[in-house]
Amino acid sequence: MRRILDLGSASAWTVGSLSTEPGTATFYPAAWHQTTSLIAQLCGGDIVRATDALLLLVTAVVWPLGLVLLVRTCTSAGPLGLAATGLLSSVSLAFPMAPSSFGILLPYTLAITMVPAALTMLVQLLDWNDSPSPSRSVLSPRQILLLVPPVGIAVALAHPQAVPTLIVLGLPIVLWSTCLRVARWGEGIAARRAAVIALAGALAVFIVCGRVWEFVRPARSSAGWEPTSSVPEAIGQTLSLQTLGGSPWRPLGLLVIAAALSTLLLSRDGWIVASWVWAVLLAVVGLSMRDLDYRYVNTGAWYSDINRVMAVPVIAAIPMLALGLDAAARALARARVLPRTAMAPVAGVCVILLVLGPGAWTPSAAERYRHEYAPWWQNQGLLSDDECELIEEDVPRLVPEGETLAVDPWDGGALAYALADYPVMAPFAIGHRSPEVEVLTHRL
Repeated sequence: MRRILDLGSASAWTVGSLSTEPGTATFYPAAWHQTTSLIAQLCGGDIVRATDALLLLVTAVVWPLGLVLLVRTCTSAGPLGLAATGLLSSVSLAFPMAPSSFGILLPYTLAITMVPAALTMLVQLLDWNDSPSPSRSVLSPRQILLLVPPVGIAVALAHPQAVPTLIVLGLPIVLWSTCLRVARWGEGIAARRAAVIALAGALAVFIVCGRVWEFVRPARSSAGWEPTSSVPEAIGQTLSLQTLGGSPWRPLGLLVIAAALSTLLLSRDGWIVASWVWAVLLAVVGLSMRDLDYRYVNTGAWYSDINRVMAVPVIAAIPMLALGLDAAARALARARVLPRTAMAPVAGVCVILLVLGPGAWTPSAAERYRHEYAPWWQNQGLLSDDECELIEEDVPRLVPEGETLAVDPWDGGALAYALADYPVMAPFAIGHRSPEVEVLTHRL
C-alpha cells in the first residue's frame, strides 16, 4: 500500500513489481491493495487503520450478507434460516478468523467473502426448481445475465484462487442439477430435451473446469506446505470447522453432520450438502494425504496451504447449518412436537449456544480455548508491540529522513516502509534481490 501511495498507481503490475527485478513487473491480484489504498487516502494515509477498516467491512458485512443472499435467493429457508445464517457467519475459526490474522491472505479473504454471491449466480443460472417457496427469490434471466459478468470478474480479480474454490463448490451443484433433470426423463418430450441439454452442458462444464484447474494450479515447487494431521484428525477438524492446529470439537462436528442430514432429508436444498461434502474431502486431503503427488493435484491450486484450503468447506457449511436448523424446526412444527410459536425461541437458544462455542460449557474449556485461539487475533509473531513502537517512534528520531534501511523482511523489519515511510532494501519476504542485498538482509 505504501508503494501505491508513493507512486500514485494501484495497477496489478505496480503491486507485482515490488518483488521482481528492477524494470520488470508481473501481475498480482491487487483488488485488496487498490481498495485499501483508496481508504488510506481518505483517512490521511494511515495504512494500518485503512487495512483494519477494510478487513472489518469484508468480514463483518460482506461475508454475512453474501451468505444471507445465497440462502435467501437459492433455498427454501424461512426467516429462521436467514437469521441463523447471519448469526452463524462467524462460528468458524477457519474463516474468516484464520486468513484475516495472516497478512498475505488478506486478498484471499476478500475473494472468499464474495464467493457466496458467485454461487448465488450459479444456482440461479441452473434454476431447476419449478415451484419455489414463497421465501425464495428467483432472478429473471435478464438480471442473471447482467449480474454474472461483474460478479465473476470481481471474484476472480480479488484473488485467482477464488476460481478453483468456485470449481470445487460449483461442480457438485452442476451435477445435482443435471441429475434432477435426468430424473424427469419420463415426464415428456420437453423434459427429455432438457435432460439432454443438461447432460451436454454438464460435460462441457466439467471439461472446461478441468482445463482451468490445470491452468490456475502453480508449479509444484510453489506447493510447499506439508500435511499436518492424520486422517481421523483431519476429518474431526474439518467437520467441526476448525483451522490449522485447532482441536476438533465433537459437539459442533455432530451438529454439522445432523444439519447435513436434516437438509438432505427434510428440504429440497440438498445441493448445498453436495458442495459441502466435496469441499470436506478436499480439506481432508490437504490436511492428511501423505501421497504428495495426489495431494498436489487436488490442493496445488492453493499452494497446498492448509489455511486457504480449510476456508473452502466453511462457505457451504454455514448455510447448511442454517438450513438444517430451519428444516428440523419446520419438521417438528408439522409433527406438532414443537408449537409454531416456540420455533423461534428454541432455535434462537440453539444458535446462541452454537455461536458461543465450547467456551460456554466449562471454565477449563474456556481457558483452554483462550490460550489456543488468542494468537489468531493477537499475533505478534512478525512484529511485537515493542518492535512496532521502535519503527513508529524511534526510527524517525534516529534515522535521517529518506535513508534506506537494511532489514530482514522475515522478522518484520520491512514494515518500516509501510509504518514509518522509510525505504527498505527488502520490502517483501520473497522475490528478486541482488546478492549484495541478500548479504545485508541475512548475514549482518
